[in-house]
Amino acid sequence: MDRGVQTRKHFRAAEQQHERMAALVNARGKALQDAVQHLEDAYQFMLQTLVSLLEARDRSTGAHTKRVTDISECIARTMGLPDDEVKTIRQGAALHDIGKIAIPDRILLKPGSLNHEEWQIMRTHVNIGYDILKSNPYLQKEAEIVYSHHEHFDGNGYPRGLKGKDICLGARIFAVADAYDAIHSLRSYSASHSADQALNEIKRCSGTQFDPDVIEALVKCHQEVEAIWQKGPNANRFHPTTKNSTNNYANEDTNRG
Repeated sequence: MDRGVQTRKHFRAAEQQHERMAALVNARGKALQDAVQHLEDAYQFMLQTLVSLLEARDRSTGAHTKRVTDISECIARTMGLPDDEVKTIRQGAALHDIGKIAIPDRILLKPGSLNHEEWQIMRTHVNIGYDILKSNPYLQKEAEIVYSHHEHFDGNGYPRGLKGKDICLGARIFAVADAYDAIHSLRSYSASHSADQALNEIKRCSGTQFDPDVIEALVKCHQEVEAIWQKGPNANRFHPTTKNSTNNYANEDTNRG
């Protein structure tokens, strides 16, 4: 009888010890989760601060950035990319123009077309943006998107003249989202176009400026993309142009580098 009582006491003591250890593990796990969340919040705040620095100079940047970030995510999800890759593309899209913080106001805010010399200076924003981000080990993939978002699928882009799948997928997705918004929006240096006109212009540049696979995804989710565009912070609403316009609206002269 005494042996049975002792055995039960040992079992109970062991159970209590297990419960205490489980509670301790849970508490430490919660503390670790809170610490990770705190770091994530600080990280996101840092990214937003970088974007806000540019917005402080060019107010139109904020609305454009929000739209292209959401459109890029929509295309990426349509292509079936995993959540972590979609997150990287969102962050790369949000930071795509961060290098413009070093571009002089006389060029960045110029209402008309840029001359050759000004274009050469404007183009450096991709290198500057890459240099800003590449030193952060947590932003390596985003830095590559920033560095490559003006490369063309046929190799005629800049700054490295990359071609096809040598351009990271995030940059190929962003390039389509960026051009779609640029064509669709009214800006100080270009007229705007309807949703269908914007889509047709993107499709016209399939295989040259843009990845055909990304364009296929845009076509599939075009209604959702247009809903994003209409609901987004659109200060620049659609104002139709003449039907006979023949400009290449997807080129860099529209989206300002």
